[in-house]
Amino acid sequence: MSPAAGSGINPQPGKSGTGGEASVSGLDKDVVNEQASFVEPPSAPLQKVLQECGLCDRADLRRCQSRVRRLARDLPTFDSVWLDALLQARILTGYQARILSSKTPGRIRVGPCVLEERLGGGEWSETFLARLIEKRTERRVLKRLVVPSDVREVVGQRLQKLVTRCREISHPGVVAPRMVQRIGAEIVVGSSCVEGSNLAELLVRRGRFPATVVGQIGRALVEALAELESSGVIHGDLRLSNVKLTPGGEVVAVDAGVATAIQPALVIDTTRAPECYDGTAPERIESLGVATSASDLYALGCLLFELLAGRPPFPMADPVMKVAAHQSGQVADVRAWAPETPDWLAEAIGRLCAHNPVERPEGFAAAAAEWGKTPRRARRGVADFVERFRSAAPSGRGPAEGARRNAGKRISIVVVASVLLATACSWILAGRNPGEQVLLMLGGSARSDQASLTPPAVIAETPAKKRQKSDHSWPACDSQGRVRLDPSRSWTGATVSRAGRVIVEGAEDVQTQIRIESGRPVTITAPVVVLRNLVLRGPSAGPWLKISAGVVRLERCVLYRAKTAGRAAAGSTGAAIVISNGDAGAGVFVGLRSVVVQHDGVALRVRSGDAEFVASNLLQLGGRALLDWDSRESESGQLHMRLRHSTFRRSGSVLSWVDGRVNAEVRSTILALRSGDVVFDHRGVGPASLVVRGAESLLTPGIVVCRNGGVVEGMVAAVPTFRGPPTRDPRDSSLSRLPAGVPEIGGQQPGIESGDWSGGGDRAVDGVSRGKS
Repeated sequence: MSPAAGSGINPQPGKSGTGGEASVSGLDKDVVNEQASFVEPPSAPLQKVLQECGLCDRADLRRCQSRVRRLARDLPTFDSVWLDALLQARILTGYQARILSSKTPGRIRVGPCVLEERLGGGEWSETFLARLIEKRTERRVLKRLVVPSDVREVVGQRLQKLVTRCREISHPGVVAPRMVQRIGAEIVVGSSCVEGSNLAELLVRRGRFPATVVGQIGRALVEALAELESSGVIHGDLRLSNVKLTPGGEVVAVDAGVATAIQPALVIDTTRAPECYDGTAPERIESLGVATSASDLYALGCLLFELLAGRPPFPMADPVMKVAAHQSGQVADVRAWAPETPDWLAEAIGRLCAHNPVERPEGFAAAAAEWGKTPRRARRGVADFVERFRSAAPSGRGPAEGARRNAGKRISIVVVASVLLATACSWILAGRNPGEQVLLMLGGSARSDQASLTPPAVIAETPAKKRQKSDHSWPACDSQGRVRLDPSRSWTGATVSRAGRVIVEGAEDVQTQIRIESGRPVTITAPVVVLRNLVLRGPSAGPWLKISAGVVRLERCVLYRAKTAGRAAAGSTGAAIVISNGDAGAGVFVGLRSVVVQHDGVALRVRSGDAEFVASNLLQLGGRALLDWDSRESESGQLHMRLRHSTFRRSGSVLSWVDGRVNAEVRSTILALRSGDVVFDHRGVGPASLVVRGAESLLTPGIVVCRNGGVVEGMVAAVPTFRGPPTRDPRDSSLSRLPAGVPEIGGQQPGIESGDWSGGGDRAVDGVSRGKS
């Protein structure tokens, strides 16, 4: 629309110049001024949205005309120019301007509210700051949830029940949802807006909180959550980002009950941030159950721990590792990270973070009785603490606290100087060297101080004593090639060579122990080698067994690193068993059945161009890799690998290799590897020649199967839940429950089958795993 047309002015007849152009000199001066001052208004759809949402009226538009004229200059006044002008006039927020300029401007209105800012969100939800259209001064926080259609009705009913229950809650320390509305495929949940920053933001800005402030925060949260508990509502998502400190010193827990209404059971999602699981209670991880007062108490303890220590109890960067740490570990004493924490506060946090829910308070009402009522001055102390964040760099301590610390430092310096001076004087009078006495006082003595810097010596027995104790000569092979080792003795390294097969076995009911000394491995040369009912213990470095054979079988055996006086060297590279074939042109077959492996480095190293590896009912705990295949630099070499009912727990790779083709079949196996490890670790150059076919096997979410390509199919991503801690007892590594969506195999669960340990397997392994090493 031209300015002339918009003003209803037409050129007068006969006043046009050549080419049909209007002659400006022929126009009246007032008309020229009117044309120059005219500003084309916003489009009708934009004006309708602005008026319906209560964002601005015609008076606001008139006030912005000068801005629009300045921004447009000689260009048409498009809607984008009007939005820029309204933004500069602070009538619109930046988020509102972006929504109105998009293809779906109607999204700015949600029921009786108009959106102002986007506070955050993820793939399935977004959180907004909004205000009521009818009451422009009243603000709300809205969550827009995208819920699958099959559960949308159920989730909506649970949220509506939550809103009904929360109407009776009036405590200022709790913010619960006040409205639920269905809008198309979305469910919108609205709650009151709380001014202030959440604890996560404040912790990033300041670092560790003072113990006095943490005690006040804990007392206020216990009191507020007790009120919530009395109404039959569980918060279910208590973490730093869901607790706010208002400028007036109020401690407020927001989003009460929303998470449990949307998803009652615990779901471990690797796409979520790890801090979402900072307060996940062990019993919830074990059963993947719903949140309870006990789990909220645990989450509160972890929250207070993080405020004091400046870090969560388990600072893992991966959700699965963090959840596993909460399930298997005990939260440490917070005084190890914050020594200034008062004993009463550290003990209270310890009770909240107890691994066993029975050891925690019976509920928030009982916890409130322990913590006591919040004194009036506590709110003033939190307000003063929040006030310090108004500067660009918040102060680390208040004036009183800083004065106390400085006074303490001055007293400490005076005391130390007095002690040193008195010591020097007394020893000068006694004819002693004062410097020597100072060293005696600070370090005990010159000798003892020097000894404390020296690692403790490892007391080793002489070879003669060891031979008297355990180095018995192995019995000779019988006609069948059997070497039976008496379980009442402890055997060491030996050399066995035979043209026929060799079977080294312990008793049927008790496994025989073979203690491998450094540099004295067991060496066996035969076409077929079978190891049965044995417990092999050895150091981290060097091979324990050197086997030269075409066929090697291990049945009902345990391999684990023996305890040493010093800590094992990090990154041990030695393989426990090294297998090769004396016939260079022949391949190697390796079979493992009912075997437990706990070794720092590689369990088995196979040196052969062609090899076949079969493992059933195998349990590996820790270590770098189960199998290291050395194909003798043969690109045409092949490895066929089959895993059945095996469990890899906190372990490294299943296979490590450089050259050659690998075909792997993984059935009914649990691959709960360490975070960052690769199931099939190809260390060669170029893409890996790998084909993996899985069936009913579990793979921990986030674990990479192979970095260098390959074909992988049939693996199910799920988090396994084990019956016990990772010990050498196979029963502890059985699944306590089957994850949803994983079909069973003939009524059996994936992973190791502890019942398959026939003979003395269970009894022997139980004895070793319980510390009899």
